[in-house]
Amino acid sequence: MLILERPLYKSVEELAEPELKLGGLRINPLNFNMSRSTYYTNLVIQKLSDGKQVALHNLPNPLKVQYIQFSPNETYCSFVQVSKNTLSLWMINLATGNATKLLEEGLNATMGSPYSWSSNELFIHFKSKGNKQRLDLAVELPQGPATQDAKGTKAAARTYQDLLRNKQDEQTCKPHTIPFTNLR
Repeated sequence: MLILERPLYKSVEELAEPELKLGGLRINPLNFNMSRSTYYTNLVIQKLSDGKQVALHNLPNPLKVQYIQFSPNETYCSFVQVSKNTLSLWMINLATGNATKLLEEGLNATMGSPYSWSSNELFIHFKSKGNKQRLDLAVELPQGPATQDAKGTKAAARTYQDLLRNKQDEQTCKPHTIPFTNLR
Protein backbone atom coordinates (compact mmCIF):
# COMPACT_ATOMS: atom_id res chain seq x y z
CA MET A 1 0.00 0.00 0.00
CA LEU A 2 1.22 3.49 -0.81
CA ILE A 3 0.54 6.40 1.54
CA LEU A 4 1.17 9.83 0.01
CA GLU A 5 1.21 13.38 1.38
CA ARG A 6 0.94 16.56 -0.61
CA PRO A 7 1.05 20.23 0.37
CA LEU A 8 -2.24 22.10 0.69
CA TYR A 9 -1.01 25.09 -1.29
CA LYS A 10 1.62 25.84 -3.90
CA SER A 11 4.54 28.06 -2.96
CA VAL A 12 4.96 31.53 -4.48
CA GLU A 13 7.93 30.21 -6.49
CA GLU A 14 5.77 27.47 -8.01
CA LEU A 15 2.98 29.90 -8.85
CA ALA A 16 5.52 32.17 -10.59
CA GLU A 17 6.91 29.40 -12.84
CA PRO A 18 6.57 30.14 -16.56
CA GLU A 19 3.71 28.58 -18.50
CA LEU A 20 3.48 27.90 -22.21
CA LYS A 21 -0.08 27.56 -23.59
CA LEU A 22 -0.18 25.53 -26.80
CA GLY A 23 -3.15 23.73 -28.33
CA GLY A 24 -5.04 23.42 -25.05
CA LEU A 25 -1.96 22.21 -23.15
CA ARG A 26 -0.37 24.06 -20.24
CA ILE A 27 3.36 23.30 -20.26
CA ASN A 28 6.23 24.28 -17.97
CA PRO A 29 8.89 25.13 -20.60
CA LEU A 30 11.78 24.73 -18.14
CA ASN A 31 11.29 21.09 -17.12
CA PHE A 32 8.95 19.67 -19.84
CA ASN A 33 6.15 18.92 -17.37
CA MET A 34 2.52 19.93 -17.32
CA SER A 35 2.17 23.21 -15.46
CA ARG A 36 -0.20 23.61 -12.53
CA SER A 37 0.26 19.94 -11.63
CA THR A 38 0.33 18.62 -8.09
CA TYR A 39 3.05 16.54 -6.47
CA TYR A 40 3.65 14.58 -3.28
CA THR A 41 6.17 15.49 -0.57
CA ASN A 42 6.08 12.30 1.50
CA LEU A 43 5.97 8.67 0.50
CA VAL A 44 5.32 5.68 2.78
CA ILE A 45 5.08 2.07 1.62
CA GLN A 46 3.27 -0.37 3.90
CA LYS A 47 2.94 -4.13 3.41
CA LEU A 48 -0.65 -5.34 3.46
CA SER A 49 0.35 -8.84 4.61
CA ASP A 50 1.71 -7.80 8.04
CA GLY A 51 1.01 -4.05 8.21
CA LYS A 52 4.72 -3.16 8.54
CA GLN A 53 6.19 -0.18 6.77
CA VAL A 54 9.09 -0.61 4.34
CA ALA A 55 12.05 1.56 5.43
CA LEU A 56 12.99 3.74 2.45
CA HIS A 57 16.61 4.74 1.74
CA ASN A 58 18.29 7.19 -0.67
CA LEU A 59 15.17 9.17 -1.57
CA PRO A 60 15.78 12.62 -3.11
CA ASN A 61 15.58 15.59 -0.78
CA PRO A 62 13.36 17.60 -0.92
CA LEU A 63 10.89 15.09 -2.25
CA LYS A 64 8.58 16.30 -5.06
CA VAL A 65 7.05 13.14 -6.52
CA GLN A 66 4.72 12.64 -9.48
CA TYR A 67 3.67 9.81 -11.80
CA ILE A 68 3.98 6.98 -9.26
CA GLN A 69 3.60 3.43 -10.60
CA PHE A 70 4.09 -0.08 -9.29
CA SER A 71 5.82 -2.49 -11.65
CA PRO A 72 3.60 -5.25 -13.12
CA ASN A 73 4.80 -7.88 -10.59
CA GLU A 74 4.85 -5.31 -7.75
CA THR A 75 8.58 -5.81 -7.23
CA TYR A 76 9.35 -2.11 -7.72
CA CYS A 77 7.74 1.27 -7.27
CA SER A 78 8.79 4.01 -9.67
CA PHE A 79 8.23 7.76 -9.67
CA VAL A 80 9.34 11.03 -11.24
CA GLN A 81 11.20 13.55 -9.07
CA VAL A 82 10.28 17.09 -10.12
CA SER A 83 12.78 19.92 -9.92
CA LYS A 84 12.73 23.40 -11.40
CA ASN A 85 14.64 22.48 -14.58
CA THR A 86 14.44 18.68 -14.89
CA LEU A 87 12.38 15.56 -14.32
CA SER A 88 14.31 12.53 -13.09
CA LEU A 89 13.14 8.91 -13.01
CA TRP A 90 13.55 6.91 -9.78
CA MET A 91 12.84 3.32 -8.75
CA ILE A 92 12.38 1.78 -5.29
CA ASN A 93 13.14 -1.90 -4.73
CA LEU A 94 10.19 -2.95 -2.54
CA ALA A 95 12.14 -5.83 -0.94
CA THR A 96 14.97 -3.61 0.33
CA GLY A 97 13.41 -0.11 0.30
CA ASN A 98 16.44 1.20 -1.58
CA ALA A 99 15.73 4.04 -4.05
CA THR A 100 17.84 4.37 -7.19
CA LYS A 101 17.92 7.16 -9.76
CA LEU A 102 17.49 5.60 -13.21
CA LEU A 103 17.51 8.71 -15.37
CA GLU A 104 18.98 12.09 -14.38
CA GLU A 105 17.08 14.11 -16.98
CA GLY A 106 15.51 13.91 -20.41
CA LEU A 107 11.91 13.02 -19.53
CA ASN A 108 9.02 14.69 -21.33
CA ALA A 109 5.74 14.81 -19.36
CA THR A 110 3.99 17.46 -21.44
CA MET A 111 1.36 14.93 -22.57
CA GLY A 112 0.91 12.93 -19.35
CA SER A 113 2.92 10.17 -17.73
CA PRO A 114 6.45 10.19 -19.18
CA TYR A 115 7.15 6.46 -18.71
CA SER A 116 5.63 2.98 -18.52
CA TRP A 117 6.81 -0.45 -17.43
CA SER A 118 7.22 -3.36 -19.81
CA SER A 119 5.05 -6.35 -18.91
CA ASN A 120 8.08 -8.44 -17.82
CA GLU A 121 9.66 -5.66 -15.64
CA LEU A 122 12.86 -5.76 -17.69
CA PHE A 123 12.37 -2.35 -19.32
CA ILE A 124 10.94 1.05 -18.62
CA HIS A 125 9.87 2.93 -21.73
CA PHE A 126 10.07 6.71 -21.48
CA LYS A 127 9.14 9.78 -23.50
CA SER A 128 12.20 11.86 -24.33
CA LYS A 129 12.46 15.62 -24.65
CA GLY A 130 15.24 15.09 -27.19
CA ASN A 131 18.19 17.47 -27.19
CA LYS A 132 16.15 20.51 -26.11
CA GLN A 133 17.15 22.13 -22.83
CA ARG A 134 13.96 24.18 -22.60
CA LEU A 135 11.06 25.25 -24.78
CA ASP A 136 11.32 28.66 -26.41
CA LEU A 137 9.14 31.43 -24.97
CA ALA A 138 10.05 34.07 -27.57
CA VAL A 139 7.06 35.73 -29.16
CA GLU A 140 6.79 36.13 -32.92
CA LEU A 141 5.55 39.60 -33.81
CA PRO A 142 2.37 39.63 -35.93
CA GLN A 143 2.53 40.93 -39.52
CA GLY A 144 -0.61 43.01 -39.01
CA PRO A 145 -3.60 43.38 -36.72
CA ALA A 146 -5.54 40.30 -35.60
CA THR A 147 -9.13 40.60 -36.78
CA GLN A 148 -12.23 38.51 -36.18
CA ASP A 149 -15.60 38.77 -37.82
CA ALA A 150 -18.59 38.46 -35.50
CA LYS A 151 -21.97 38.82 -37.17
CA GLY A 152 -23.98 38.25 -34.01
CA THR A 153 -25.28 34.83 -35.03
CA LYS A 154 -24.86 31.70 -32.95
CA ALA A 155 -22.22 29.30 -34.19
CA ALA A 156 -22.29 25.56 -33.68
CA ALA A 157 -18.50 25.40 -33.27
CA ARG A 158 -16.92 24.86 -29.87
CA THR A 159 -14.49 27.29 -28.32
CA TYR A 160 -10.97 25.88 -28.01
CA GLN A 161 -8.32 27.35 -25.72
CA ASP A 162 -4.81 28.27 -26.78
CA LEU A 163 -4.95 27.25 -30.43
CA LEU A 164 -1.70 27.40 -32.37
CA ARG A 165 -1.40 30.96 -33.66
CA ASN A 166 1.76 31.05 -35.78
CA LYS A 167 4.68 29.10 -37.22
CA GLN A 168 6.59 29.42 -33.94
CA ASP A 169 3.82 27.63 -32.01
CA GLU A 170 3.76 24.95 -34.71
CA GLN A 171 7.56 24.40 -34.43
CA THR A 172 7.37 24.20 -30.64
CA CYS A 173 4.72 21.46 -30.80
CA LYS A 174 6.49 19.45 -33.49
CA PRO A 175 6.96 15.90 -32.15
CA HIS A 176 10.47 14.61 -31.52
CA THR A 177 11.28 11.11 -32.69
CA ILE A 178 14.21 9.02 -31.56
CA PRO A 179 15.65 6.63 -34.15
CA PHE A 180 16.19 3.06 -33.02
CA THR A 181 17.88 0.01 -34.48
CA ASN A 182 16.49 -3.45 -34.88
CA LEU A 183 17.90 -5.62 -32.08
CA ARG A 184 17.71 -8.89 -34.02
